[in-house]
Amino acid sequence: MFPGMTDASLDDPTDQLVLHTLVVKGYCSEDAAADATGLQLEAVARSLARLSGAGLAQYRDGRISGWSPSPAARARHRELVEGPLAVADRARAMAAYERFSALNTKFKHVCTDWQVRPGADGTLIPNEHNDVAYDAAVIARLGEIHASASGVCSELAPCFSRAARYQDRLATALAALEAGDRDRFTRPLCGSYHDVWMELHQDLIVTLGLARTAADT
Repeated sequence: MFPGMTDASLDDPTDQLVLHTLVVKGYCSEDAAADATGLQLEAVARSLARLSGAGLAQYRDGRISGWSPSPAARARHRELVEGPLAVADRARAMAAYERFSALNTKFKHVCTDWQVRPGADGTLIPNEHNDVAYDAAVIARLGEIHASASGVCSELAPCFSRAARYQDRLATALAALEAGDRDRFTRPLCGSYHDVWMELHQDLIVTLGLARTAADT
């Protein structure tokens, strides 16, 4: 047990999930942690207070305020993903991860096409989002990727308890984007589709104990 660690921080499923979320995200607000976990904000706030008291979470106040895992949390987290937060069927999870990795390449391309587009002379220029048809075509491509990603989440669900939450969050971000909120495609720190996708990717990597490669960037 780490110095100052309480039994609740070791055994409470809420504390385990909140600590895991901090490690996956790296830095987030209480609201973002609640959205990621699907827990009530009050429960997340209490958990963060316990984790802070145990030396596993640290708060930073400033222009952007939020929580991050402490250095000691990294060792504790490794125990969690090898224990209570581990996948139930590693072979099944790895097979689903391989399918997700293939989708990740397509996803990176569609994100690039959302951010830049060919100009009149063929060179790439920033996408100012003033071409409705172009944006609609890119969103449609994202929708196709989403259908496949949702299938991967469904395949993961029996062995990866967090898959359903990611599936719901991806669907919510896509629906907001399709309703006209352009920020929900790639803008960081707003629950965009890209935000959630990257968290799912990182969650799978750390849970499965994989090393990041060039293909994972």
